Amino acid sequence: MKKKVILDGRGLEHFFNMHGRRGDIIYRRKRNGEYEQYAYEYHSPGGSSPLKDRTCVLNRFANTISNPQYKGYSAILRKLYYYTPYFLTPGDYALQGQTVFFIRKAGNYQFEWSGSGGISWHQKICRRTMVKVSFNEPGDQELVLKINGVEHCRRKFIILGSEADVQAFYTEWLDEHLGEILLQPEPVYSRLKGYRRGLEPLTNVILGVGGTYQGQIYYWHKSSEISFLRKNYDHSTNRQSQQFKEQKALAIAAWNAESEEFKAKWAKEFWQWYKANYRRLNRMMTPYMWYVRSYCRK
Repeated sequence: MKKKVILDGRGLEHFFNMHGRRGDIIYRRKRNGEYEQYAYEYHSPGGSSPLKDRTCVLNRFANTISNPQYKGYSAILRKLYYYTPYFLTPGDYALQGQTVFFIRKAGNYQFEWSGSGGISWHQKICRRTMVKVSFNEPGDQELVLKINGVEHCRRKFIILGSEADVQAFYTEWLDEHLGEILLQPEPVYSRLKGYRRGLEPLTNVILGVGGTYQGQIYYWHKSSEISFLRKNYDHSTNRQSQQFKEQKALAIAAWNAESEEFKAKWAKEFWQWYKANYRRLNRMMTPYMWYVRSYCRK
């Protein structure tokens, strides 16, 4: 079977169940197992907000502590998201159940404002339910969430002034309390289930097939049941890509101009370094590749 037969539009629909967007069409599987498709509508992203600032700062702090490829990174991120309070400015907010309140299963939850003299209410919450809350005055608030009389979680909200720099407050608070957060136990909430986006082969014959056809790249990972399709990216308009391309060309020219004595000494130093670092790199390198990488980092 020729790759182009698989990779053109008709072949994709015949050999795969598609999940996600392809062109101007969205393909998805509903909860009842049925597949549907509908026209894609672009929605421009909103501007900056206190909730987006929180995500930005917490991810940045997690990346300064560890690396997403390292074991234990997810535990650090979960602690930061759970134990860090919300710094907000006065206004109306829609707080999603699965991200703010760690809702994993729909149920009738009890909301209670801590220190409010027993004021509480019951509300059925699902994972994607948006809980609408308004904060009008600066101050500290804590919302306790219970189900069947047992505390599910508690979220602290610190309301700042209208013109406050939210990211600066997060940064200052984390600088002071980061060590304390890392000593806390890891939250026990299960991870969110991500929606699978890609191509689900209908036959094992398709597994392992990859290639490029009409500007589209089709590739497959052995560790995944989902295959992926994307457009071949045009790097000519990306200044950063062009700058790296220029630096790499200069690095190659510099390597070719080096003496054999230098290359022999460099290779000796490289193998000493590689022996101590190859487990962390998790990929093969050569003295030449090490030289080019070092040159481009200057």
